[in-house]
Amino acid sequence: MLEECKPHWAPSILGYQEPPLQGSRSDLERLLKVWREAENIQLDELPPGVDVSEPVRDPDTGHMISSVVAAALCLKPRGLLTERQARKVNAQKQGSTVFATIRGLAMRFNGILRGRNSKALDEWIDDAIDTELMAIMRFASEVRMNRKNQELCC
Repeated sequence: MLEECKPHWAPSILGYQEPPLQGSRSDLERLLKVWREAENIQLDELPPGVDVSEPVRDPDTGHMISSVVAAALCLKPRGLLTERQARKVNAQKQGSTVFATIRGLAMRFNGILRGRNSKALDEWIDDAIDTELMAIMRFASEVRMNRKNQELCC
């Protein structure tokens, strides 16, 4: 019965022995779709209240850092970054508050899953919802709903 209602993050929280999450490309693409769309928006098309910052440039080449590269770097832990990737992450964090926010949340989420701390997960969900970044808010709401469903069924 537990297997039927177990959310995808439950193995780490409940103590099951499964490999730690590194994220999936489909989740990443879904969460960061807004960045790719923002690259193609003309300034006269912006809805009111939408802040689209200038693309961040690679400190080594001077070229714009693509949203796909930014998305991949957003989820990669600092210890696994090459020196060049670390410079790109630093440039992204300085040039984009959204990137800095998402990366901070992603690193915390990864640590929570590895540490199996359910109280920290509740705090993370609250912080993620407070960002007002729609994709992150939806993800956090889904995690909260999965937690509640798991508590009810088990």
